[in-house]
Amino acid sequence: MTVARFRQADIDFSIGTLNFLANVGIMLPYILILLRYQQTQSTTFLISLVAFYISRAASIFYTKRLNLNSTTYLLVTLILGALGSLLFALSSSVGWLIIGSLL
Repeated sequence: MTVARFRQADIDFSIGTLNFLANVGIMLPYILILLRYQQTQSTTFLISLVAFYISRAASIFYTKRLNLNSTTYLLVTLILGALGSLLFALSSSVGWLIIGSLL
């Protein structure tokens, strides 16, 4: 295997790993919010679900203006998504859940 092929395989693996984590990050907040709603039956979690859905839909339009390459964009979204999911898992305050939704 030549060095160029090895380098390309390494890049493909790295991008594939980031894409996999990003896809997990898409579903994780939904699952966390719905599990907490099922446990508590609190409308707070429904409000955070709506805020999450709206911010996710809006991000499609406003992130195009950031001019980031795909790898940097994936890393930024993974970090922000992990922080938001952490807030979903640890908090039941509507304010923190909205912040988590925006992340």
